[in-house]
Amino acid sequence: MADLYHLTRTPRSILSDWMRARADPAHPNTVNFPNGPFSLSDYAFSDTDVYLEPEEDEVQAPLVREYDACEDMPALDFRPDRLMIIRRINPTRGNQPINSAVFEVKWDGKTYVLKVNCHSAKDQEYGRDRHLTERNMYNGLLRRGLCEEGMVPYPHGYFHIWGCQHKAWTQYPDHWPYDSWLKEFTNPAEYPRAILMDLIPDAEPLPKNQFTPNHVLDFFDTIAKFHAAGFVHQDIESRHFLWTGSRFVIIDFDRAELIEEGEQIYKSMTTHELQLLWETLLD
Repeated sequence: MADLYHLTRTPRSILSDWMRARADPAHPNTVNFPNGPFSLSDYAFSDTDVYLEPEEDEVQAPLVREYDACEDMPALDFRPDRLMIIRRINPTRGNQPINSAVFEVKWDGKTYVLKVNCHSAKDQEYGRDRHLTERNMYNGLLRRGLCEEGMVPYPHGYFHIWGCQHKAWTQYPDHWPYDSWLKEFTNPAEYPRAILMDLIPDAEPLPKNQFTPNHVLDFFDTIAKFHAAGFVHQDIESRHFLWTGSRFVIIDFDRAELIEEGEQIYKSMTTHELQLLWETLLD
């Protein structure tokens, strides 16, 4: 699912009014979802038949501002004895193809999260590079300050894991991963590539049955701030947001898009899709 429209009011303002008007007095954390909860007047743009170009609309789409220079996350020197796998974080999918595998690890004795991107046959067919997309996104997130703010995990570097045919594995026979934690990475032509990032204490996906209206307000505040900095996630689902107990942390950027500095931030979600997202979180 795509990201937010630009709204004439903040998502928190619109959602607060909307939920107050539709809340069930007997169950204040339950909201009924009638079709079409908002009129187009709530939106700065519409991509329906009455689409308005930005210069014709009463609200001008903002531009991504310029940011100070920042170093990209560094390339790390992979060596199997630097890495210890503690546990798998995201679930396996049996015989189903995966896009990534995420682990809690120790790297040089310190605890991190390691995301290993898979390069599938379909990625190859469509010319997608999930790892490069995610790496570029993290470099943009570093430059624009969202890593320091804790809105996303802080990335410490990336590396290529030797492919299963790499001769150097003979020096580390006890660390061979392709029949254990990397057994899903079956394409010998593509080295698994990984990003090492902070492990955020107590950050877990928030179960759907625990979402309250206040969580949804925080959720949309987070998305709006992310979008205002020039990022489009393109896969907004509750599983891509971790809850720390006080804030949401956005993860998984292998389909995301970075809007260049000085470019206009555009809308990317229809009214119906926005309603479906609210229903997904609260229904």
